[in-house]
Amino acid sequence: MDHTELLRILSKLSNAPETKILSGACDVEDIGDGFMNHVLRIRSRENPDMTVVVKHSPSYHKFIPDQPLPAGRINLEFCSLNKFDELHPGCVPKPYVLSNEHSLVIMEDLHDYKTMRKALMEGEFHMEAVKKVAETMAILHRKCVSETQFAELVNRFKNDEMLSMMDCAFFTFPLLPYHKTNQYSAEVKAQLPRIYGDQILQENASKIRARHIAMKQCLVHGDFSTEAVMVKKDSAKVKIIDAEFAYIGPAAHDVGTLLANYIFSYYSHKLYPTEESPGFYKNLEDAMKTTLSIYLKDLNDYLTPDEIKSTVSDIAGFVGCYIFARIIGRIKTFDMTGRPLSEVKCVDIGIRLLQRCTEITNQQQLLDCIFKS
Repeated sequence: MDHTELLRILSKLSNAPETKILSGACDVEDIGDGFMNHVLRIRSRENPDMTVVVKHSPSYHKFIPDQPLPAGRINLEFCSLNKFDELHPGCVPKPYVLSNEHSLVIMEDLHDYKTMRKALMEGEFHMEAVKKVAETMAILHRKCVSETQFAELVNRFKNDEMLSMMDCAFFTFPLLPYHKTNQYSAEVKAQLPRIYGDQILQENASKIRARHIAMKQCLVHGDFSTEAVMVKKDSAKVKIIDAEFAYIGPAAHDVGTLLANYIFSYYSHKLYPTEESPGFYKNLEDAMKTTLSIYLKDLNDYLTPDEIKSTVSDIAGFVGCYIFARIIGRIKTFDMTGRPLSEVKCVDIGIRLLQRCTEITNQQQLLDCIFKS
C-alpha cells in the first residue's frame, strides 16, 4: 500500500485516544520482515516519541503474489490479541483499532523490544524472559481451558482457511516424498529417505496432523515461534505477537513450536560457535529444560496424570513436524540459513521424535530424545 494513501486512511481512524497522532503529519517506516504482512511504524512529526504500529494484511503473499491469502485474517488476529490480553493482561501489544475494510489493525508500538529469535542470533540471552514466556503460555492455555463458554470460543475462533494453510505447509507437504514446494540443502536431501521410507514415522506424523486439526483443547497461538516473542533487553518483559494463526486446538502445538525454535538456536550456536561466546548454546539447553518444567508443572492443576503423559507425547510429535516444516518445507528459519550441519542434526532429532513420540511420556524422556543420539 502506498504510504500517502495509508496515511490518508489512517487519518480517518484517529478517533481513539491512542491514535490521535494519526490526525497530524506523520512519517512511515517499514519494520516488518515477515512473509505475509506489511508492518509499519507511524511516527508523529510534531512529537517523534509518539508512535503506533500498523499491521496490514493484503489478500496475497508478499513474496508470492499469485498465492491468495485469507482476507479476513486480520479480524481474527485482532480478536485473538484482545482475548489473550483479557486472559493475561499485558502479554500482547495493545490492539487499538481494527479496520476490516482496509485489512489493517493499529496497535501499540514495541519500539524498545526485538524478537527473541533476533536476540538469540545476536548472542543475547535472559533466563527471566524465558521463564516469563513459559509462564505466559501456561497461563493462556490454563485460563482458556477453564472458560465456561468454551463452545462459543470454538465458534468465535474458527480459523479454517489459515488452519488449512498450516496443515499443508507444516503437516503435509514436508512429509510427502519430494513434494514440489519443498526446498532443502544437498545435505538434508541425503537424509530424506530416512523420513519417507519410515512407516512408523509417517503413521505418527499423520496422528499429529489429525490432532492439530481435530483436537479442541484451548485457544492456541498457532505459530508460537521465537519470531512471535518480543523481548526487552536485560529484562523479563515479553510480548506475544502475530496471532493470525490462532485457533482452538491442542496446547502441545504451541509448546512444540517453541521448543523446536530453541532446538534450532541450540544447534546453530553449538555447531557454528562464535569466538565471543563459544558456550552460548548451553543457555538454550537450560531454556528448554526450564520451559518444560514450568509448563508441565502448571498442567498438574487441570489435567490428569494420563492426560499429561499424552500431552508430552504430542509435544514430541509437534516438535518433529515443525522441524521438518522449517528445514524441508518452503518456509525457512533465519537462524539456520547457511548452516547445513545444524540442519542435518535437527532433522535427525525430528526423525527420532516422530519415531518414538508414542513412547515419550515425561520431560526427561523428551529431553533425552533431543540431546542424546
